[in-house]
Order: sequence, then C-alpha cells, then structure tokens
Amino acid sequence: PQPGDPLQASLIGLPGLTSCKPDDLSHLKDLGFITNIIAQEIKNDWRGTLEKVAGMGYKYFESGAVYGDSLSEYKQFLANVGLTPLAAGASMAQFLDNNSFNELLKRGHDLNAKYIVCYWPWMSDASNLTRDEIKNAAENLNKIGEKCKTENFTFAWHNHDKEFKPVDGIIPFDWLLSNTDPSICKVEIDL
Repeated sequence: PQPGDPLQASLIGLPGLTSCKPDDLSHLKDLGFITNIIAQEIKNDWRGTLEKVAGMGYKYFESGAVYGDSLSEYKQFLANVGLTPLAAGASMAQFLDNNSFNELLKRGHDLNAKYIVCYWPWMSDASNLTRDEIKNAAENLNKIGEKCKTENFTFAWHNHDKEFKPVDGIIPFDWLLSNTDPSICKVEIDL
C-alpha cells in the first residue's frame, strides 16, 4: 500500500505472515499451508513434520500426495494431530490424463477435500509461452473446472512468476482470468 492508502492504516500493527509465531497466531484464524513448502522435511519424516506444523497452529493443508502405507492410516493420523486436508492437486498433464484425473478426484473425495487445484497450468516449462498455449490452458482450465463442479469440488489454478511475463503483448495471468469462467474456475494466488 502507498502512504495514505486506507489499506495501509488497517495493516498497521498486524504481523506479517512470515513472522508469525505460535504465541501470536491469535491474529490469524484457520491457518493453512501447501505441503510443497516443506517437501524435503515431509520426505524425511512425514509424521514428525506434520505433527510439528499442527503443533504450530496450522489446521488446514493442501497436497497432491497421500503419505504413509494406506489412506486409512493417513486419515487417522491427520485426525489425531488435528490437520484437515482442504485441497488436493496435480499438474495440467495429470489433469489431461483421464485416469490420473479420476484418481485425483477419488483421492479428493476420500480425504473430504473441498478444492482441487491445478498446480501448473502449462504443458511446457512455460519459459517460452505462446498465445496458443495460453489459449489452450484457459480452455483446459474451464473443462477441468466443469468436471470438478460435477464432482462437487471447487476448482482453482495456482500461479507462478511465468504468468506475469508478457507474451506477444498479453499477460498470461490476465488472459487466464479473462478467459476462464469464474463460476467453475478460481485462482489460488501465490504471492
């Protein structure tokens, strides 16, 4: 916010998200995280890591994976530590593969997730996006969103820095927002 902006005045005295400590979480409610930010720690010790984040006050998380030996073991562990899987997700390539997409939807239902998220809306590394790839991504996101809606999920796509680099005079992020149906396709903004 700029000086004098009403938003700036409302932010004074609030802690930054990155400076939150367990003793000042009262400023935040229903705090969640995406497991990718602690992927290595989860790989090393998924139980211990998830216990620690639950102990820090996190209640919700999103993940593209199920940890442990079985879904029932995983769900029981999450219930015991007080973590709720809010979202499940995958990359565009997985959504475009019918079997993978159906498995993701089943996992979302099994975990009682509310959201399905496309973590990477591109079929390439997005280094050299084209207008056609951007157009196709919007079309794919709409199709995915429609299928998720029929399965009673809210669908969202997750952005990265690539979506803000101009391509032939357009900003991919703006194009995707303008060419997806907001009733079936939300955006999970990564700041």
